[in-house]
Amino acid sequence: MAALGLTFDLILTSPLRRAQQTARIVADRLGLGKAVRVCQEAGPGCRLSEVAPVLGRCGDSVARVLVVGHQPDMGRLAADLVGAREPFGFGRGTLACLESATWPPAVPCGMLFLIPGEALERIG
Repeated sequence: MAALGLTFDLILTSPLRRAQQTARIVADRLGLGKAVRVCQEAGPGCRLSEVAPVLGRCGDSVARVLVVGHQPDMGRLAADLVGAREPFGFGRGTLACLESATWPPAVPCGMLFLIPGEALERIG
C-alpha cells in the first residue's frame, strides 16, 4: 500500500486478533500511528447496514477509510457498495478501493481498483 502511495484517515478493524494485527501492520508501515479503531460491526458476519452507520459517524474529516475484515464479508460489502449481485471472491490480502462522492454512498458507488494479495506482495 505504501508503494502505491495509499494513505488513510482511519483504519476500522474487526475485533478478531488477526484482523487487528493486519490493521496495526498497515498503520505502522504507513506511519498512521493511532488511526486504528476496533469496530465490532466489522466482525465476522458484518453487513453494509451495520458498517455504514459507523462510517457515517466518522465526520467530514475522515475521507479515506480502510476496513479490515473477513471473507466472505468484505467481498459482500464491496459488492453491495458497487451494486453487484454476487459477493466478490476476495482472496487473502485483497485490497479493493471504492469511491463515493457522498455518504451515505449513492449505490452503486465506483470501484477504482481491486488488487489480489499476491499482486500487492509483488508491488511492495
